[in-house]
Amino acid sequence: MQFSVPQFVDVEDKIIGPLTLKQFLVLLVGGVIIFVLKGIITNFFLLILASIPVGGIAVVIAFGKVNGRSFGELIFSASSYVSDPRSFVFKKDSKINEIKVTKEDVKKTQNEGLSRGEKLSRLSKITYILDQDIKKERELIDEKFVNLK
Repeated sequence: MQFSVPQFVDVEDKIIGPLTLKQFLVLLVGGVIIFVLKGIITNFFLLILASIPVGGIAVVIAFGKVNGRSFGELIFSASSYVSDPRSFVFKKDSKINEIKVTKEDVKKTQNEGLSRGEKLSRLSKITYILDQDIKKERELIDEKFVNLK
């Protein structure tokens, strides 16, 4: 049995004509503000000068996108970032003990490792493998890792 998987889940529904509900409400608020300005400002030229920025801001908030996010979401995120309190407090953890390493400890660990001759032989083997062509390298790898297959 196959189930259909919904696609375009992040696309908002068009409720009022080609507009989503958010776009319609933003444009409605811009229109109401312009209507109120019409009642306040009697000079037609000043009304146009005041209405252009209000209408422009409403259109940008309704239809503008920044990095795939609507401009309204961006404004909301920016305002919550500015208004939410943040505090960064450093607390030194007293449970962590300091590890003291002496020169003697370093010498002991160096002596416990491979001898100089073993290190050089390993290095020469790695150099030899790296210098071989791809065919030889594959043969060497296959020889070494036969047991893993």
